Amino acid sequence: MLRSLLAVILAVLVGVTAAQIVERVGVEAFASGDAAGTLSPAHQLVLVASWGAGAFLAASLALLIGRRWAPLGWLTAASMLLLAVISAVSSPQAVTLIVGGAVATLSAGFGAIKLWRATNVFPVKPKNPGLF
Repeated sequence: MLRSLLAVILAVLVGVTAAQIVERVGVEAFASGDAAGTLSPAHQLVLVASWGAGAFLAASLALLIGRRWAPLGWLTAASMLLLAVISAVSSPQAVTLIVGGAVATLSAGFGAIKLWRATNVFPVKPKNPGLF
């Protein structure tokens, strides 16, 4: 149980860091400056891609630490989605970014689960399968 908790916490921290790095690199490549504060389509695409990349990395890391237990991948992808929604709410194009972020993060979590062949069965079996 403690291993699963630490896997999710560490994976989300690594995923957020990776998303920030991808976002910074993408913003430098596709500089968008608008006085009204609106984001260009290229900048929106970079944001959605960074959230997806961060969610994929986070789900993969959680699955590897948590012995390929699929709920850990879904939990980290959902955590990255929550962080993406929180980030997108401050933008004038919030609806577009929220929908794109939801598609990117959940499909990245699904992709990580399929890539690592994670299962829904808890990986640790009891040593003495008794009554309790």
